[in-house]
Amino acid sequence: MDETSTFTYTMPDHLEALPGLRTELRAWLSRSGVDCDTTEDVVFAAWEVCANAVEHPVDPTHHDVTLVATVGSSGVCVVVEDSGSWRDGVPRAGRGLGLRLARAMVDRMSIVRRSPGTEVVLWRSTGGHV
Repeated sequence: MDETSTFTYTMPDHLEALPGLRTELRAWLSRSGVDCDTTEDVVFAAWEVCANAVEHPVDPTHHDVTLVATVGSSGVCVVVEDSGSWRDGVPRAGRGLGLRLARAMVDRMSIVRRSPGTEVVLWRSTGGHV
Protein backbone atom coordinates (compact mmCIF):
# COMPACT_ATOMS: atom_id res chain seq x y z
CA MET A 1 0.00 0.00 0.00
CA ASP A 2 1.56 3.30 -1.09
CA GLU A 3 -0.94 5.73 0.36
CA THR A 4 -2.18 6.16 3.88
CA SER A 5 -5.51 4.65 4.93
CA THR A 6 -7.44 5.97 7.95
CA PHE A 7 -10.11 4.45 10.21
CA THR A 8 -12.13 6.50 12.71
CA TYR A 9 -14.40 5.00 15.36
CA THR A 10 -16.29 6.88 18.05
CA MET A 11 -18.02 4.87 20.73
CA PRO A 12 -19.96 5.62 23.90
CA ASP A 13 -18.01 5.25 27.11
CA HIS A 14 -19.60 1.90 27.97
CA LEU A 15 -17.75 -1.40 28.14
CA GLU A 16 -20.52 -2.99 26.06
CA ALA A 17 -19.33 -0.91 23.08
CA LEU A 18 -15.86 -2.49 23.04
CA PRO A 19 -16.65 -5.69 21.09
CA GLY A 20 -17.93 -3.61 18.15
CA LEU A 21 -14.71 -1.63 18.12
CA ARG A 22 -12.62 -4.79 18.08
CA THR A 23 -14.62 -6.28 15.20
CA GLU A 24 -14.52 -3.12 13.09
CA LEU A 25 -10.83 -2.40 13.70
CA ARG A 26 -9.80 -5.99 12.92
CA ALA A 27 -11.80 -5.96 9.66
CA TRP A 28 -10.36 -2.60 8.60
CA LEU A 29 -6.75 -3.63 9.34
CA SER A 30 -7.26 -6.80 7.33
CA ARG A 31 -8.74 -4.88 4.38
CA SER A 32 -5.77 -2.49 4.63
CA GLY A 33 -3.35 -5.37 4.06
CA VAL A 34 -1.92 -5.60 7.59
CA ASP A 35 -0.67 -9.12 8.40
CA CYS A 36 -2.61 -11.25 10.88
CA ASP A 37 -0.09 -11.14 13.75
CA THR A 38 0.26 -7.36 13.60
CA THR A 39 -3.51 -6.98 13.31
CA GLU A 40 -4.14 -9.05 16.42
CA ASP A 41 -1.48 -7.21 18.42
CA VAL A 42 -2.82 -3.78 17.41
CA VAL A 43 -6.43 -4.80 18.09
CA PHE A 44 -5.47 -6.13 21.53
CA ALA A 45 -3.51 -3.00 22.43
CA ALA A 46 -6.29 -0.71 21.19
CA TRP A 47 -8.87 -2.74 23.14
CA GLU A 48 -6.89 -2.32 26.37
CA VAL A 49 -6.38 1.41 25.87
CA CYS A 50 -10.06 1.94 25.00
CA ALA A 51 -11.14 -0.08 28.03
CA ASN A 52 -9.02 2.25 30.19
CA ALA A 53 -10.52 5.30 28.47
CA VAL A 54 -14.01 3.97 29.23
CA GLU A 55 -13.38 2.88 32.82
CA HIS A 56 -10.98 5.43 34.26
CA PRO A 57 -11.39 9.05 33.10
CA VAL A 58 -12.11 11.59 35.82
CA ASP A 59 -14.91 14.08 35.12
CA PRO A 60 -15.15 13.64 31.34
CA THR A 61 -16.63 16.60 29.45
CA HIS A 62 -18.41 14.23 27.04
CA HIS A 63 -19.16 10.54 27.21
CA ASP A 64 -17.48 8.98 24.23
CA VAL A 65 -14.09 7.65 23.23
CA THR A 66 -12.57 8.22 19.79
CA LEU A 67 -10.06 5.97 18.06
CA VAL A 68 -8.28 7.03 14.88
CA ALA A 69 -6.04 4.46 13.21
CA THR A 70 -3.76 5.06 10.26
CA VAL A 71 -1.95 2.49 8.15
CA GLY A 72 1.00 3.64 6.09
CA SER A 73 3.87 1.92 4.34
CA SER A 74 5.89 1.53 7.53
CA GLY A 75 3.29 0.76 10.16
CA VAL A 76 0.07 1.29 12.04
CA CYS A 77 -0.63 4.28 14.29
CA VAL A 78 -3.62 4.27 16.66
CA VAL A 79 -4.70 7.33 18.64
CA VAL A 80 -7.29 6.94 21.41
CA GLU A 81 -8.80 10.04 23.01
CA ASP A 82 -11.18 10.62 25.88
CA SER A 83 -12.24 13.87 27.53
CA GLY A 84 -11.50 12.98 31.14
CA SER A 85 -8.61 13.89 33.36
CA TRP A 86 -5.88 11.40 34.22
CA ARG A 87 -6.37 9.42 37.42
CA ASP A 88 -3.25 8.84 39.47
CA GLY A 89 -3.60 6.31 42.21
CA VAL A 90 -2.71 3.00 43.70
CA PRO A 91 -3.55 0.04 41.43
CA ARG A 92 -6.16 -2.32 42.81
CA ALA A 93 -5.36 -6.01 43.23
CA GLY A 94 -5.74 -7.83 39.94
CA ARG A 95 -6.06 -4.55 38.02
CA GLY A 96 -3.67 -2.07 36.46
CA LEU A 97 -2.19 -4.28 33.78
CA GLY A 98 -3.98 -2.79 30.75
CA LEU A 99 -1.40 -0.19 29.78
CA ARG A 100 1.47 -2.60 30.39
CA LEU A 101 -0.20 -5.21 28.19
CA ALA A 102 -0.90 -2.63 25.48
CA ARG A 103 2.70 -1.40 25.59
CA ALA A 104 3.97 -4.97 25.18
CA MET A 105 1.97 -5.41 21.95
CA VAL A 106 3.32 -2.36 20.11
CA ASP A 107 6.70 -0.83 19.32
CA ARG A 108 5.92 2.54 20.95
CA MET A 109 3.24 3.96 23.19
CA SER A 110 2.87 7.49 24.53
CA ILE A 111 0.34 9.07 26.86
CA VAL A 112 -0.46 12.75 26.56
CA ARG A 113 -2.44 14.30 29.41
CA ARG A 114 -4.47 17.31 28.39
CA SER A 115 -6.97 19.53 30.11
CA PRO A 116 -9.46 18.07 29.58
CA GLY A 117 -8.67 14.72 28.11
CA THR A 118 -6.12 12.04 27.63
CA GLU A 119 -4.59 10.85 24.36
CA VAL A 120 -2.80 7.53 23.99
CA VAL A 121 -0.76 6.93 20.84
CA LEU A 122 0.21 3.40 19.79
CA TRP A 123 2.68 2.62 17.00
CA ARG A 124 3.38 -0.78 15.52
CA SER A 125 5.80 -1.30 12.65
CA THR A 126 4.79 -3.52 9.79
CA GLY A 127 8.34 -3.72 8.53
CA GLY A 128 7.22 -2.08 5.30
CA HIS A 129 4.98 -5.04 4.49
CA VAL A 130 1.68 -3.26 3.94
